[in-house]
Amino acid sequence: MNPRPGQSGRKRKPAPIIPQSDGRLPECPEGLLPEACAEWRRLEPRFRELGFCDADTALLAGYCQSYANWRAAEADLQKRKARIYKTKTGFIREMPEVSISQRERGLMNLYAQQLGLTPASRKKIGQEPQGNDQEAAEMRALFGEDRPRSRPPRR
Repeated sequence: MNPRPGQSGRKRKPAPIIPQSDGRLPECPEGLLPEACAEWRRLEPRFRELGFCDADTALLAGYCQSYANWRAAEADLQKRKARIYKTKTGFIREMPEVSISQRERGLMNLYAQQLGLTPASRKKIGQEPQGNDQEAAEMRALFGEDRPRSRPPRR
């Protein structure tokens, strides 16, 4: 039973409200690990280029904190020089840092996809990073994008 002829009766979804950047990047939030703040500063030019604003602070901070946690877990594993240990009862177990490292690396990947920091996500939003054309050409050559394909792509 349609409310009006020619209409399905479903309400239209309102257009999403997308916060606009005012050109100012939020400051690195307090409470992040020093390594996370260093990663924030390293990525600042990219964040500016993509037009991030205050609404993106939590997402940016999450990525940087996951990066710092991953680096810390990997550093601990390097110090121990082992990824497994034997318990008192004789069972072989993984070091806790291994699962921490894997979890944080997975979180970093999820954040990076949402932030447009992966090649696939940049391609989706149509933004390639601005940079040295020579460097970009070298990377394309390294990964074989300039070479002709040996066979046509699958359909």
